[in-house]
Amino acid sequence: MQQSSEVRELDSALLFADLSGYTALTVIHGALAASGIVLRFCNLAQKALEPEVKLVSSIGDDVFCAGEDTLAVIRSALKLYDAAENEPYFPRIRMGTRRGPIVEREGRLFYG
Repeated sequence: MQQSSEVRELDSALLFADLSGYTALTVIHGALAASGIVLRFCNLAQKALEPEVKLVSSIGDDVFCAGEDTLAVIRSALKLYDAAENEPYFPRIRMGTRRGPIVEREGRLFYG
C-alpha cells in the first residue's frame, strides 16, 4: 500500500488476529521472551497469507491483513490457525474476519 493524499473507498475482506493470553505471557516469562513469540507469530502470519492478501500492519501481538478476495482471506486465516497449532508450546490465537467498505487514506485503512 502506497502513501498518498488520495482517499479511496474500497470493498475488502479483513483479517484480525492476536495471541490469546499475551499479557499473562509477558508477566510470567518477561517481555524479552514474549517479543520472540510475537515475532514468530508475525512470521507465521506472513507465510500463511495467500498472494492476494497483504499484511497491513502489526502492533504488539496483533496482525491486521486485507484482501479483495474474501475466500483468500479466509484461507489465510485457516492457514495461520493451522501453523500456530503446529508450533510447539505456542499460545492460542484469536481471529476475526469481516467484509465491507473501508477507506484508504494516507496509506492507512479505516473501517466502520
